[in-house]
Amino acid sequence: MEQQVQIDFSDQGSGNAVVLIHSGASNNRQWKSLADDLAPHFRVIAPNMHGAGETPPWHGPNPYSLSDAAALIECLCDSITGNISIVGHSVGGAFAMQTAAQLGARVDNLILLEAAPYDLLRQAGSNHAYGQALALYEFVRDGQSAAIGSPSQRNFSMLSLEEVRGRDE
Repeated sequence: MEQQVQIDFSDQGSGNAVVLIHSGASNNRQWKSLADDLAPHFRVIAPNMHGAGETPPWHGPNPYSLSDAAALIECLCDSITGNISIVGHSVGGAFAMQTAAQLGARVDNLILLEAAPYDLLRQAGSNHAYGQALALYEFVRDGQSAAIGSPSQRNFSMLSLEEVRGRDE
């Protein structure tokens, strides 16, 4: 589990919580415009992940994992009362899926934008990492575990590239 770390994050607005998780090559400032638009209606929390903003880089004993990233987000979610919505962009989408899996029924909505292309892991020979990402995707998609809870499973939709191409034809 995550060691105690000082998390840099923005927090604005009030109401139901929306957690915005940035892409790997960015920081929480990528969400400034969206956060400003949402803040009159929601509490908007946007953490800087490890190595972004003032959040220190990962220094755990093992390589950085989806669970490590989700633990950072969970630390922020512990201070939120009620259910939350999670938005993740690119690799932040993988972090969002893992966080949703760990938080279960507390997650009302899971929104993924340009989720990371995990098949590239398989193509690069990173079969273990690909297997983890695929298992997580299937876990969230199928809602097989009570841990995911029905609200987030109902509101989760992720299409493969083949499904998107099929719709265009």
